[in-house]
Amino acid sequence: MNNNRNSRALTVIFFVIVFFIIFYRKYYKDTTLDISNSYTIGAITAMGDHNVAFSFEFQGKIMNGDSPLPWRKEGRFHNISKGKRYLIKFSKKELWISELQVKYPVPDCVKEAPSEGWEDIPDFTKMCE
Repeated sequence: MNNNRNSRALTVIFFVIVFFIIFYRKYYKDTTLDISNSYTIGAITAMGDHNVAFSFEFQGKIMNGDSPLPWRKEGRFHNISKGKRYLIKFSKKELWISELQVKYPVPDCVKEAPSEGWEDIPDFTKMCE
């Protein structure tokens, strides 16, 4: 009986810790992106059923990231493919925090982002005139 109770207690503690870690990372990522963000150009490097991997360059460093794509099976954004370029929102404070901005594909006329990135989402129509 005591062994069973200890096992249940350890299971509950384990799940509480896992939940706390996931919640903290998500909260920390979202608040960090809201406070200290910039935008640059990134390219999709790999795709899975529910996520996409990408890379981008900032101050001479190649950074890698991934973003979930829970809506991919629903058929939205079905034209996403390896090698395509999109805006990447990233934290200058914590470079490992980044997010694919799938609503903002980068046109071919835009060759590169400024070395410090853009502070706001750029208007590509003006850049391609």
